[in-house]
Amino acid sequence: MDKILIAIGVIFAFLLSLLGIEKNKNKKKDVKIQKQEQEIVQQKKQAEIYKINQETLKQATEIVKELDEEKAVIEKKIEEAKTDEEVIKIANDLVNSFNKR
Repeated sequence: MDKILIAIGVIFAFLLSLLGIEKNKNKKKDVKIQKQEQEIVQQKKQAEIYKINQETLKQATEIVKELDEEKAVIEKKIEEAKTDEEVIKIANDLVNSFNKR
């Protein structure tokens, strides 16, 4: 009878130790999953920032292109101007358009 109780106790202790090991493994997996979820959130934010940067860069490039075109038009007008008064008028128009922005 004692041997049966000892055997049952040993089996019970073994099962409890297995249960403890599994709980420990599950905790480690939970921690790993949380870290991966945080990394996913961070990568999503980085992707969003990258997308915004790309859009901003595109807009800035378009603005620079427009400004270069305006500059070329103004330079052409200045080169075509025959008198100093015409150059001054072009400069005044440029300042006025700048002030309106």
